[in-house]
Amino acid sequence: LEHLHDAAVRSATAGMIVGQTQFIDDGMNVVRTLEPKIDAVPAGFAYPTLIGGERYFLLQGSFLLRRSCLEQVGTFDAALEPCEDYDFCLRVAWHCEIACLEKIILRCRVHGGNTPTDDLFVGGIRVAQKHLKLLGDSDSLPVAARRRSRAQWTLKMADNYYGLGDNANALKHYLRALAVDPAGLLRDPRVPRQVLASLVPVQLRERLKLKRSGHERLNAA
Repeated sequence: LEHLHDAAVRSATAGMIVGQTQFIDDGMNVVRTLEPKIDAVPAGFAYPTLIGGERYFLLQGSFLLRRSCLEQVGTFDAALEPCEDYDFCLRVAWHCEIACLEKIILRCRVHGGNTPTDDLFVGGIRVAQKHLKLLGDSDSLPVAARRRSRAQWTLKMADNYYGLGDNANALKHYLRALAVDPAGLLRDPRVPRQVLASLVPVQLRERLKLKRSGHERLNAA
């Protein structure tokens, strides 16, 4: 908290100060570290970047929020559980300036009792639907940022449908995202791969995944 407070003093105009989050397993081994790299920018400009970033880029406990920002953004939307924190932080990025601190602020343990992945996929779809509506109802973001944001949210919906094994909706939303911002998305090599992957039947995909994991276990042995 002291580090976040000191950073807030240095970044007087930032509504949110966010630090790094480190994920550890039961053996206290580091699984990964989320390292925010966004420079302090005016409200709204970080929004498209965060949509396309890690889902838990702004994990609860890793940031400090000014009261003025909270009053402007509002509180968590409980209807979006278990992704209400994701929605909240994206609304902060829309309305407030964000500054990042290159220091581990939060350690989060990864274990079998974490939120089931499918619940996160469903929650992610609901968050995307909400923000696509917000983008349609507002002109507060620059035109280019709105277009990029719409494309990123549609891409997020496609990824979540893909994760749920709903190839038809995944493909539909991948193509919609490309229609919104073809030049921007085609620079990401992952997007064409995901479009092709969504054409692979789910049953075949699962068999290939099992086969790959079997090879990995053999190689490890």
